[in-house]
Amino acid sequence: MNAVSTDARIDWEISRKEFSQFEDFWKDRAVIPPEVFQKGARVWFEIGAGTGGFFHSLSQIHEDVTFLAMERGRHRARALVNKSKKLGRQNFTGMRGNAVPTMIHSVPTGSLERIYILYPCPWPKNSHRKNRWYLHPIMPHILRALKPGGMVVWASDQKFYIDEARYVCDKHYKMDVLSHGEIAANEWNDLEKFNGGRTKFEADFLGQGLPCYELVVRKNDVPETTVPA
Repeated sequence: MNAVSTDARIDWEISRKEFSQFEDFWKDRAVIPPEVFQKGARVWFEIGAGTGGFFHSLSQIHEDVTFLAMERGRHRARALVNKSKKLGRQNFTGMRGNAVPTMIHSVPTGSLERIYILYPCPWPKNSHRKNRWYLHPIMPHILRALKPGGMVVWASDQKFYIDEARYVCDKHYKMDVLSHGEIAANEWNDLEKFNGGRTKFEADFLGQGLPCYELVVRKNDVPETTVPA
């Protein structure tokens, strides 16, 4: 059974984060060259991109957007990087790396138009809930990296994960909720552009008639939550 947190438990998890110690640990582990973030560039970033099929396809649809796809796992990341090099698309880059130090130290403030977090590990055990992206110390940096009006697109096969993410994004980070619930094509998730699903995982689940869930949230122009100094 999934460990669904109470609102009070979520609030407590967020209040106890040690941001400065966490950030110092990752100080020298960033990987994105700064020239990627040119003034006025439209940049979309995918955390846990697997072999990069989704972002590669999107790069052919939105040719005016720069797509950065990052994967930590060795085998999938190798396939992602090789695909990126072989295809040679100017607006698609596949990278092996850890999104945590990358987001903290390589991504400038207000530089990303969209961040995709599709089907992350839900960390269902009580003892592991601190690793859920929205309860992780990286979350303020996700908000910081977004442009005003920038979006985070989440998807999961676990309803509790999406419901909790909504609570955190809404209450603690004052983000606008654009879509929340069982996944369906809309103007933000690009689902209608793909045959059955954006990722292999999503296609497999939807193809079996199993539900998947989504959350699309937008950064307010004047966020109330900032990264502690």
